[in-house]
Amino acid sequence: MPSVTVIIPTLELATPVTDRLVHAIQASSAVARVIFINNVRQDSYSSRYADHRKVEVVTHMPNLMVNPAWNYGMSLCDTKYYLLLNDDLVMSRQIIDGITKILDTRDDLNLFTVRTVVDYDLDRIDRQIASQPPIEKIEFDIRRYPDGVKQGWFMLGRTDSWLKIEVNKSRNRCYIMGGDDFVYEKNQLRYAGAGFVKNSTIYHCESSSVHLHSGNPGEIERLSKPFDPYFIPDYV
Repeated sequence: MPSVTVIIPTLELATPVTDRLVHAIQASSAVARVIFINNVRQDSYSSRYADHRKVEVVTHMPNLMVNPAWNYGMSLCDTKYYLLLNDDLVMSRQIIDGITKILDTRDDLNLFTVRTVVDYDLDRIDRQIASQPPIEKIEFDIRRYPDGVKQGWFMLGRTDSWLKIEVNKSRNRCYIMGGDDFVYEKNQLRYAGAGFVKNSTIYHCESSSVHLHSGNPGEIERLSKPFDPYFIPDYV
């Protein structure tokens, strides 16, 4: 039974990378919903993915930035598990299915992440994913933050253990950066660490010149001239 809500904040216009990401998520039997928190004025997601039955697009103005967008997405989550993703990943559907099977049988585990490789060549990534053998069983070890679990590109956990990311205007990093650190650190207060998948890989592929998924203030200021001041909140 589908048990995962996928939450993806984005300022990205739909690209070949998000097309691949949506395809993999759609193919996962574990995924019930895919929620794009669309922080860009132009809404290319609703029409592009209108035929994808699992995809929902929530357009939020003004730009929330990534961590408040994750919090907002979690307020909409009504499934047993959540998956927080960046919008610039390419991966196999088997990763989600395999992790949820582990969580279904291991009450001592709460949060999983996956080995991530940065690559900008989509053709090469496609070949690498196609050449990966089927994952019969997820192999993982348990790591304490920050050893091996520093990135927040992929975080799959239990919804009933979610703690809202603390956002403080006096600490600008909490709007854009540090949300993954918060999730990992709070996870360790109740669990031994995070599961780290070793026998599969996801690919971080910033393919677009307007890649703005995290709301990086430098990139927003540099690239948002046509939209200024719409994209630049007063706290950046």
